[in-house]
Amino acid sequence: MGKRLLALAVLASVLVAVPAVPGSASFHLWDVQEVYSDAAGEMQYVELFTSANGQEFVDGFALTATSDGVDVVFEFPTDSPAPTGGRTLLLATPAYTTFASDMGLPAPDFQLPAGFFDPDGDSIEINFAGVDSVTFTGASLPTDGVSSLNYPGSAVSVATPANFSGTTASIPDLPDVALFNPNNGQWNLRYRDGHRAEFFYGVPGDTPLMGDWDCDGTDTVAMYRESTGFIYYRNTNDFGVADGDFFFGIPGDIPIAGDWNNNGCDTFGIYRNGKVFLRNSLSTGVADKEFFFGVQGDRPFAGDFTGDGTDTVGLYRQSSGLAYFTDTIPAGDVATTDNEFFYGVPSDRILADDWDGDGDDSVGIFRPGDQKFYLSFENLLQDADLVIALGQTGWLPAGGEMVPQNPGDSVDCTDFSTQAAAQAWFDYYVHWYGDVAVLDVDANGVACESLP
Repeated sequence: MGKRLLALAVLASVLVAVPAVPGSASFHLWDVQEVYSDAAGEMQYVELFTSANGQEFVDGFALTATSDGVDVVFEFPTDSPAPTGGRTLLLATPAYTTFASDMGLPAPDFQLPAGFFDPDGDSIEINFAGVDSVTFTGASLPTDGVSSLNYPGSAVSVATPANFSGTTASIPDLPDVALFNPNNGQWNLRYRDGHRAEFFYGVPGDTPLMGDWDCDGTDTVAMYRESTGFIYYRNTNDFGVADGDFFFGIPGDIPIAGDWNNNGCDTFGIYRNGKVFLRNSLSTGVADKEFFFGVQGDRPFAGDFTGDGTDTVGLYRQSSGLAYFTDTIPAGDVATTDNEFFYGVPSDRILADDWDGDGDDSVGIFRPGDQKFYLSFENLLQDADLVIALGQTGWLPAGGEMVPQNPGDSVDCTDFSTQAAAQAWFDYYVHWYGDVAVLDVDANGVACESLP
């Protein structure tokens, strides 16, 4: 009798002890809800969601990204907060963390390794602890900087990162901006999709410019060396020697760049003590057009202020913050002022570009004192429509469309005479927008295979 009672007591203690180990069963109801990446694979995040409580025991479990057979593993260093019901975990790369801090977006709950997955991969899997996974291709992953894949269903929608605290926001559609450090010749580019690039081009004291020098729809860097009047330009945004150089102007001139004749190609101009000199080719020679505009001490900038395809000249009077510009290249010797308004404060550095994608350029300023761009979507006296934190005191801004505009399905295979021409078009846009024109029907990376 005593032995029987002892055995029952031992059995009861075992039965009672079993539920006291919840860790192995209290993490498995997290599901992959959202996957985001920029085109460069730098700014990425993955969202996990659970509707159940008691799912906080993730310590030691892994989120694994497999890109074309290559694994990158993130192991949770701690449990998540609790309670978990209806909560989201935001896991993001360091580039997203920096961007979120700059733009006031939700901070990640956990930090993923840089380059967590390859956005160009043919097969990409995101797997949480072997209990939930999603698989997709690089071609199906939006990399425009503002869209993401959402699950279940792998629908493409606006990227809306959300963290455990419940903070959520949509990633803003930001324009490209660039800065140049005149102390060491380093460029710092922030692309529309959020990723950044840094490289050296030029020497201390050069004046930075951006333009579409090879007429391909993408703006790239150039330098004006004030001491000699030489211009050095590149057709790609990276370190290297100049793709072209020539002499235009004299020491002390202030350079500008734009498409003065609406031919789809940017060239250079100079501003000299109240007079503008414009040239329509990338070569040494006399100005194709010259006219008076403004007064000595004004700072020139250029833009297509009417959206007609032709860039014209604006001026910024730094002593007062007055911006004014002409809408046309004058036929005569003097330009008229078609618009003027106050924007910014003295010492701001002005530039113009199509910040909101509506087809015409408007002003923006870089304020060295607080290292921010203040961009206006309209050319009038108003508060900035968009503020971007970037750069350091003393850096010089440069505007430019460094990412081509999304062409959509504006072409199909019948628009190309050869497969090579179709492939060139495909390769140019696929990195930024995927196969938007559906030229690669079998997703093997080859466009319009039936063409000769």
